Amino acid sequence: MRSNIVLLLIFISNFADSVFFDNFTFDHMIAIESGKVQLWNETDQDKLKKDLFVNYDRFSRPTEHFNTTKVNLGVSILHLETDERRSTVTVHAWMRMVWYDQKLKWKEEDYGKIFVLRIADHELWHPDLYLYNSASGGEPLLRFGGSHALVYPNGEVLHVPPLKQTVLCEFDLRNWPFDTQSCELKYGSWVHHGQEVELALYNNEARIDLSDLLLHNSWKIIDTGAAITSTKYVCCPEPYYDIKFTFRIARNPNPYSSVVIAPSIVNALLVLAQFSLPNGSKQRLYLNGFLLLILASYLLYFLCLFSGTGRGAPLIVQFYVCSLYTVCFGLLSETTVTVISRSKKLKVIESTARKVFAGMVARVLLIESDVPPVSKEALMRNDLDDVDHEEIKLGEYMVRNVPFLSVLVSRLFFILYLSAIIAIGLQFRLD
Repeated sequence: MRSNIVLLLIFISNFADSVFFDNFTFDHMIAIESGKVQLWNETDQDKLKKDLFVNYDRFSRPTEHFNTTKVNLGVSILHLETDERRSTVTVHAWMRMVWYDQKLKWKEEDYGKIFVLRIADHELWHPDLYLYNSASGGEPLLRFGGSHALVYPNGEVLHVPPLKQTVLCEFDLRNWPFDTQSCELKYGSWVHHGQEVELALYNNEARIDLSDLLLHNSWKIIDTGAAITSTKYVCCPEPYYDIKFTFRIARNPNPYSSVVIAPSIVNALLVLAQFSLPNGSKQRLYLNGFLLLILASYLLYFLCLFSGTGRGAPLIVQFYVCSLYTVCFGLLSETTVTVISRSKKLKVIESTARKVFAGMVARVLLIESDVPPVSKEALMRNDLDDVDHEEIKLGEYMVRNVPFLSVLVSRLFFILYLSAIIAIGLQFRLD
């Protein structure tokens, strides 16, 4: 057994020696003054980097102090994530930056015709650009660095770092779920004014590049723009430049069609339908109780969904609140009017209502078809004892003879509710 292991080790040693010495030549070994041995030749790129960066200060602006460094800036959005509770949008993007570094120039023929160098971002000077409207409070542009930049013989530097930044965006949920939101990315130098660092648009394109945008199920970018602005602060007489990249996003309402939109239509129809049922009937009472439960449940759902978001209540929430008030006050008013009509002491209110709203108003509101007529003599003496309040058969329902005032209030609530939902519907801005 031991002899087999020894033979195996001798075989491996001989094989390694043969492979190494067959492929290695002593021409690549260069003795240096320190006595150590270097196993490679210095390349043209090594010489170029050594010459460019031997005294390079990456913290110093790469030009004379009286000159201006022009930085061209562009954004390519890849993906968006929204957080409506925090009023923020997280942007996954590529930032395109181009500037000229006067310290990084060379002649191609002196260095083996090298026409581009790939340099790590921590070796170069970068403009101190910050995201002004960052959710974390002044986020530096190169916080998520680690990418390399391209340097050309004329001193041009092209850097395209990938970024993930979260910006503040005020959400207006009034037209939810058909809403559109406008947000912006505001970049600018933190300490350099416009006479030191001048900002310009990449390729003079006043827009955001969306060619690499990934499809999003919830939002769609419908418009973009870019503009350069200058601001003078109290502390400093020089102008400070910033670039605002704006984008508008529209929500996809399809996921909410079966959860919110369809039930809203059904609830509106049920609220309107309950007005067609006879006043005081058990069927109307049961339907109103069911509607109160459903409407209150949806309002609790919206409370969890929109708590602390946006500038105002969405129109869909206003619709449910209006429906809840209509059903609730309709029940209360019907109960109150019925009590008034049944009381002998308060029958004067019933008779007064008949005198005021009889005639044209009653015919327009279709009240006369639901209320039995009363003799003129009974109205003149404010005596409604002639009106039969016992149970009568109305269609398939057994209900009490409905007081005039009860039907009048019900018709008025019907008109008010119908007008309210029409007004709310007209306010929706469908882009």
